[in-house]
Amino acid sequence: MAEVISMEDIRATASTLGIDVSNIDFDSIRLPPGEDFGITSDDDLHEEDPLEYDSGFGNIIVVDNLPVVPREKFEKLEGVVRKIYSQIGVIKEDGLWMPVDSDTQKTLGYCFIEYNTPQNLPCQGGCILYTSFCAPDCDFQNIGYWQSTGKCLGNGFLLLRSNSESKIAFFAQGQFSVVYGPPDTPYDEKLWNTIPLDNYCKNTTFYASFYFRNLYYPEAELAREKTNGYKLDRAHIFAVNMFDDFDRFMKVPDEWAPPETKPYTPGENLQHWLTDEKARDQFVIRAGSDTEVLWNDARHLKPEPVYKRAYWTESFVQWSPLGTYLATVHRQGAAVWGGATAFNRLMRYAHPQVKLIDFSPGEKYLVTYSSHEPSNPRDTHRVVLNVFDVRTGKVMRDFKGSMDEFSVGGAGGVSGVSWPVFRWGGGKEDKYFARIGKNVISVYETETFSLIDKKSLKVENVMDLSWSPADPILALFVPELGGGNQPARVSLVQIPSKEELRQKNLFSVSDCKMYWQSNGDYLAVKVDRYTKTKKSTYTGFELFRIKERDIPIEVLELENKNDKIIAFAWEPKGHRFAVIHGDSPRPDVSFFTMRSGSNTGRVSKLTTLKGKQANALFWSPAGRYIILAGLKGFNGQLEFYNVDELETMATAEHFMATDIEWDPTGRYVATSVTSVHEMENGFNIWSFNGKLLYRILKDHFFQFLWRPRPPSFLSPEKEEEIAKNLKKYSKKYEAEDQDVSMLLSEQDREKRKMLKDEWERWVNDWKRWHEEEKAERQRLRDGEASDEEEEYEAKEVEVEELLDVSEEVLSFDLDQE
Repeated sequence: MAEVISMEDIRATASTLGIDVSNIDFDSIRLPPGEDFGITSDDDLHEEDPLEYDSGFGNIIVVDNLPVVPREKFEKLEGVVRKIYSQIGVIKEDGLWMPVDSDTQKTLGYCFIEYNTPQNLPCQGGCILYTSFCAPDCDFQNIGYWQSTGKCLGNGFLLLRSNSESKIAFFAQGQFSVVYGPPDTPYDEKLWNTIPLDNYCKNTTFYASFYFRNLYYPEAELAREKTNGYKLDRAHIFAVNMFDDFDRFMKVPDEWAPPETKPYTPGENLQHWLTDEKARDQFVIRAGSDTEVLWNDARHLKPEPVYKRAYWTESFVQWSPLGTYLATVHRQGAAVWGGATAFNRLMRYAHPQVKLIDFSPGEKYLVTYSSHEPSNPRDTHRVVLNVFDVRTGKVMRDFKGSMDEFSVGGAGGVSGVSWPVFRWGGGKEDKYFARIGKNVISVYETETFSLIDKKSLKVENVMDLSWSPADPILALFVPELGGGNQPARVSLVQIPSKEELRQKNLFSVSDCKMYWQSNGDYLAVKVDRYTKTKKSTYTGFELFRIKERDIPIEVLELENKNDKIIAFAWEPKGHRFAVIHGDSPRPDVSFFTMRSGSNTGRVSKLTTLKGKQANALFWSPAGRYIILAGLKGFNGQLEFYNVDELETMATAEHFMATDIEWDPTGRYVATSVTSVHEMENGFNIWSFNGKLLYRILKDHFFQFLWRPRPPSFLSPEKEEEIAKNLKKYSKKYEAEDQDVSMLLSEQDREKRKMLKDEWERWVNDWKRWHEEEKAERQRLRDGEASDEEEEYEAKEVEVEELLDVSEEVLSFDLDQE
């Protein structure tokens, strides 16, 4: 490069030569064409040598199974191969080479192709990365701030830029990754940085570990994918491999060496909360932007905090069925949390715009759901369902289609879709899941995530299905067909054999609902039927005894057939059920049993409670106790009822209560008022017999969920033995309760003593102030102690006050005088 002379040096040289530089217009100076007189232009000064990248061998492929041809056919074969592979990318000059046998002068049946694109060519404007990030209060938060520039970088990556800051982000297909940094970020192998994201995470520091990897155009990879197995003719089918693969495979040692055994490091005990010495249960609440997990410390009449986090979820939270995980929902997907002492994120499940989630009963799988608006307004929404392995986060299977495909049967979903779309069966082993289609029921097995026998079960006009909670038995409801010529029916189908175990035809059916008992012992089918005039309906029950031989069916009709059925509920792990029937505002509540003392094979009524303010039934998970609740229009009326004794234990009210939930042990029950009401938001904790233990008010209260418990490992016989000898086991807990009561009494005494001491301090302060004021008054009165009572003389003064005046005319006889 030529030497650069500054203007000061030019002026100094010109001064020695007697030249006035100020009169020279340098911009008007023009050199003859083709002559620079050794002066380097500014463009040449700033021009940099083109970067040359070491391509390595990542852009070279080896094509095998080519025809073996003599030298005179070299050009023809090369032309054929070049034509095939030049359609995929630009082949480097002299980048196609076919080795030749020196003895026969024929090709060896393979060739090398080198593409022009270097392996390590950097992408324009950024780099692909893999990143791990942690923000204590900012998981998945406000990522939607990034807007797509529409620039696809290839290989499944999309470049996103900030609207207001020179930062970039990357999203990979099926996985969320993000980079914060300017486009000219240096391509270091690793870059650790701490970036405050005030606009995104409320002044939270976002700790991110970046791993940058240069993006290359995968022409060689694409050529291998497209042409491996390409059929040139019958005898020549291409086998294409990357050149780097040969080097990698050659480095494999001939003798196998066992891998180094890594020491076992046990993970966190996700069931640690079950070992609580006080045998307490946990619950989660959402209020405002905070989500909080707490212990129910009923002995101390208050909750004890466990874990609290702001902006933990963007939608809702949900416990897994056995209480192992707490799931949170975000715009980019779902996440599960758990741990021994704190809630750590255990796994993430990428599913953009997820709206609903559902765990399998055994917590092995997680189903996520989202719906997306169509580009054409005439089309229906597009539905995406993913089934994840909970532990690994792997997508086991996905289901995609229009809204119409997933809108058959049931109710209670979003946008017309019945939720859950997939119903899990087979007990806690999570063996099967099923969904209703048009005239079919698709049953999948989780071993292969494919249809059983590779085909769906054809059931004409099927409308609803329900799994037994304990066995792989499907209950199906098919409405009437042909205007009543083909009756409605309820069928029980064994899975995987698809054998029909029992069927019951039903006539003049208006509607049908199925209710399984928690152990799968009974199935109740509520059937609404038309009267002969078709102008009204009446209700009856078909009761299936699943565990008995041939599955006998009983018909139960209420004394008044015209009574409207408001609610139905089985007793958990029991043989009884309750029905609310009649007309509002004071319907009746009846209790029935499937197994009475005198007759175990017939359903019989236990009692009917007349005129109750109730429209919902909430059995204790342990059975025996039930809450007759009046929600919505009844303003939170509660009646705690003992079904064993057939007596009311207590009546209470939680004004405007919207939700009621028993804890998993049946010891306590929570009633709550959520944000659907503007006032009185919060929750109450009650004992099983209706005693209010404590009340917590929370503004903008959204959710209350008890943490489920896994089933006990004790056998039914052992549980029965414990129940019989409960007095012996209860001595320990009675002693603990006594200690707590004494502690509470001691705390009460200390509180009363503190209040008394505070009162005495207040009285003494006033006495001191009085003495100070007394001394000041005496000083102002020249030493006269005006407060002394001896200085005063007591006198009695009588005061007369006219209260009333009345005048009355009296008549008398003067002659009598």
